Amino acid sequence: MRAFTILSALAALSSAIAAPPVPSKASAYGDLTNGERLARGLPLKAPARRTKAARGSAASPVPSYTAKGHLLVRSAEDNRVLGYASNHGTVSSFITPDLDKALTLSVTLPVGATGGSQLNLAQVDSPNAFTSFGLVQDPFSTTTDISTGSSNFLYFSFTNDTPAGSSPQQPGNLPSDSYETALSSESAIWTIDIVSGTAFPTWINSDGMAATTQLFTQGRAFIAGGDPDAYYADYPANGGPITLTWVPAV
Repeated sequence: MRAFTILSALAALSSAIAAPPVPSKASAYGDLTNGERLARGLPLKAPARRTKAARGSAASPVPSYTAKGHLLVRSAEDNRVLGYASNHGTVSSFITPDLDKALTLSVTLPVGATGGSQLNLAQVDSPNAFTSFGLVQDPFSTTTDISTGSSNFLYFSFTNDTPAGSSPQQPGNLPSDSYETALSSESAIWTIDIVSGTAFPTWINSDGMAATTQLFTQGRAFIAGGDPDAYYADYPANGGPITLTWVPAV
């Protein structure tokens, strides 16, 4: 009797191991289309959730608009108007008292915004092929960096675009063509507010850090550097500190 009981138990165990699992309704019907599920009287499958990444990839671009203006130059010492950035294509930008000869620039902003930083100022009416108005390395400076105690300086001039926040690049610029040497430049350097008139550049040094960027004149030309006193000590000239103001173009 004991042997019969053991054999019966072993047979039942063997049968249990060999029997395949019974599929659940979910696994049995999971691959059916909604049309097939309707034909069988089954509930429809829930709609698939879109992932956050999928939603982001389909996002529409932010709408933008373009504003045009001129750069008004004033003395930083007494706020006296000196003129406007000129539209004639030279190595460095000169100041003109004639509004008809003022350089026209454009800035692109998100709809609803009146300003921003690290912006490009596209040149509209200068007779050269370069896209933007920015800062270009002086060919006689020791490095592309500007700082306190250094007479290194930068030309305001025409350049092709460089990425926002980038260190000095060589995308092509007017001084490079004039001096027949590869000079570095930056275009996406501008902080602009078209309502308040705020307008100033910030140069990024070769280490990727924003440099204190001071603006001053050399005769009728206006330039930028890290230390006007050090500049005038090496390059004596009639000049002084200046500010720039965005003036809407009529």
